Amino acid sequence: SSDRHKFGIWFKMGRRQKSWDDEEQGTEQEWSDDYRDNYRKNEDGTMISGHPYRARILQDAINSANNENEQSHDPVLLKLQQLGVRTYIIAHTGSVQETFQNIHRVIQQESKFKNGRELWEQPCLLYKDEYGRLYNLTLQNNAEGLASSWKSTLDAFSGLEAMIALVVMIRTLPCASSGESDDLKPAYLGLLLGLVFTQELSLPWLNTSMFVMGTPSIAAHALKSKIGSDWLRKLVVLSLTFAGVSNGDVQRYLTLFGVGLACVLLLVNLGARAWHLLGWQPLTNNGRLSPYLAFISALGTGIAVPYMGYKEVRGGGKLAIESIIKSAFLVALVFVLSDYDEVQKFIVFGSEGCNQDAVNIAVGAWWAITLIVSICMVKADSDGDKWPLLDEEPLLEEDQASPVGYRVPGLPSFPVDPEIDKTGIRCFSFGMEVVFGLIMAAAIGGGIIFLAF
Repeated sequence: SSDRHKFGIWFKMGRRQKSWDDEEQGTEQEWSDDYRDNYRKNEDGTMISGHPYRARILQDAINSANNENEQSHDPVLLKLQQLGVRTYIIAHTGSVQETFQNIHRVIQQESKFKNGRELWEQPCLLYKDEYGRLYNLTLQNNAEGLASSWKSTLDAFSGLEAMIALVVMIRTLPCASSGESDDLKPAYLGLLLGLVFTQELSLPWLNTSMFVMGTPSIAAHALKSKIGSDWLRKLVVLSLTFAGVSNGDVQRYLTLFGVGLACVLLLVNLGARAWHLLGWQPLTNNGRLSPYLAFISALGTGIAVPYMGYKEVRGGGKLAIESIIKSAFLVALVFVLSDYDEVQKFIVFGSEGCNQDAVNIAVGAWWAITLIVSICMVKADSDGDKWPLLDEEPLLEEDQASPVGYRVPGLPSFPVDPEIDKTGIRCFSFGMEVVFGLIMAAAIGGGIIFLAF
């Protein structure tokens, strides 16, 4: 590609390669079916001796490009193409605004491939400077810390615990219209949700972004999202905490709000995981309403097929069926036990006086329907018996600081701070904001001082 391209070229493993220009239009060309015959050739056309790893072949190309006689790193791009890596290139333009516009375009394009991507289909985003050198483009938005929390949450998430918490808390909802629930208040529910079911309630907004919208990486999510990472779970804990020290209707409404929101978050997390494990294509990742539509879609999926959000059903087969049946039986057993007054007093004091007939009917029908639908959706053949299509090791390294989630080993990073692209409110000039800040400091500060007299 030439340097005039602001949004570079991507290559997809397979029989076709597509080149995108500034107008996002491309042409397709046939290339060899046996791509391994391409990347195992030297520059003179002779075959590389032996069977080296792909990483070594790529590293040899990078080392060769670093020689003094090389004018650019274009041979590295050619080798990445031959290795089947989908490569995005952002060339040096000197414009911060253009650079971030291109990053957003890359994220939107890569989101289309997210859920349908195979293990060996890996993308990378490279920055090409004015001398033709290549770098891994990364974002300095503290994505590593959020990525670590997200991964630990994924590993510790229990679908069974989420379903048990859900069906037990549902027994509180009839108290919203019951005249016998004036003394409704959380007992140990806030403590249980804050400590025991932390992973099951955590990061629903991020889960819908990564799994339903197909956002390629945590850095891409942090760049596009304007909402804090885990504020919904904090809102649940805060509402139940305030309910514990309140009285009357305020206490009742805060309790019902906290319980209702907790049920929504559990279903959203189950639905987002089900969307991912079922391999459904991501929703459109553009527009201001896209995150909210993804959140609602995850909620609907969680209501329809919550058992498909279990990590045990990923491979399909008998193990998945047995896991669903065992989990459904335990959920039903816990729901029946939660009908006892002593259990309800321990969770939410006052809910034992509410009429549970409607809840028993609704949950019983929902439990049976979701169990049947989930069993019918399980694949008969286990993926554990299937060998990968290509017997090759993954080439790129996972990196959540990259907008596409991967980095090319052997190339240095080119970090970009997203804060430099933010301009603030466009309606006011810098001088007007300074004057407003000074007036606010004098007025509010004087008012606070006046309270002392």
